[in-house]
Amino acid sequence: MPATTNTIAHTSLHSALYSHWNSRPDNSLPTCYPHQQFDSTAQPAWYEYQMPVIESPPRRDIAPERHLLTIHLHLFHRQPANPHQVQQELEAAKNHLTHAIIPIRDLSDQALPIIGMIALHEPELRDFSSLSNQTAEHTLTHHVLSFTATAQAIATQTAG
Repeated sequence: MPATTNTIAHTSLHSALYSHWNSRPDNSLPTCYPHQQFDSTAQPAWYEYQMPVIESPPRRDIAPERHLLTIHLHLFHRQPANPHQVQQELEAAKNHLTHAIIPIRDLSDQALPIIGMIALHEPELRDFSSLSNQTAEHTLTHHVLSFTATAQAIATQTAG
């Protein structure tokens, strides 16, 4: 049987990552996804998810489809009573995502077969909190976990 390579739709990439993120053990903080209306005024803390880059490097016709991803996970925390709480939240997110291998499913097929895998790499952590312009009543911390990832289609056997 000859092998064929599955094609990965961008919606399948997003769906796989969203599903994995939402499966984390402590899913207590809400997450704002792209194109979603989200009112953060009443939220003491929340995540914002972004995947601004999906690159498809050149490949040979026989090579499996491959995408290079950049994923940003922003954590906003208003007036943290315990600064260690922010660190614990960041560590939990980092532990859940770092080196994760996530299956990509074909959303156009009701059987939802696995058509590829996403491998997340070690993240970079950046702190964008600015303490100089904040008062005790208006503290907003802003941290970003930036991941790179590789998504690759898997070959399937076809009758022939």
